[in-house]
Amino acid sequence: LDLVLDVAEELLAADVQLVVLGMGDWKYETRFKDLEHRYGNKLRVTAYGVSDENRYVQKVLVNGEEYDKLFITHDTILKGGTIEFEMGPKPNKKRGQDEAMKPYSLSDKDGMLNLW
Repeated sequence: LDLVLDVAEELLAADVQLVVLGMGDWKYETRFKDLEHRYGNKLRVTAYGVSDENRYVQKVLVNGEEYDKLFITHDTILKGGTIEFEMGPKPNKKRGQDEAMKPYSLSDKDGMLNLW
């Protein structure tokens, strides 16, 4: 991560998106938060409580608002902002049950491709 931090400012200025996975080490967290404030048009994705046990999405917030869809659009990603996942030990089977919350698919319920 030290090498990434050395060039992070140049990369962000060149409009390169960085993906950094970590466990919140204060040394790195402080520096990345500083970069986030200066290059705020980027997307920040955070998963709270993630662990070997807590691997299931309980709730999703997009730019601070609850988001019930089971997909995130390309447009949402390009706009930047925040996506926050709250994780837990069991699947939240109440999320995304409405048809409008599921992603579009060219396949029918049997997995057959429908192109016409």
